[in-house]
Amino acid sequence: MKFTGKLWMAAGIVCAVLVMGAPPTQAAGIDAALLASNCVVCHGPKGRSLGEMPKLKGMSAEKILDSFRQFRAGQKASTIMDRISKGYTDDQVRAIARHLGAK
Repeated sequence: MKFTGKLWMAAGIVCAVLVMGAPPTQAAGIDAALLASNCVVCHGPKGRSLGEMPKLKGMSAEKILDSFRQFRAGQKASTIMDRISKGYTDDQVRAIARHLGAK
């Protein structure tokens, strides 16, 4: 009886995975706009920072990508970007840089 219950539970999990599919970043591509929306908190709407934070508006995708890499490697001073940059995959960072670059 217990084996049957475990078998049904395993079957249910398999069905749920098949119905839900892969995570959205794998199934439908990375939502760069959603990921980049996190940047608004410090860098302002559309990358137009009003404070001390660097403006992303007008910065090239290559510059944004390079900055992320430097933050990750500890080669660029920051208050928080060294930690934030480590929370994204390489593909996500490239997508964010392309999304924000030269806008």
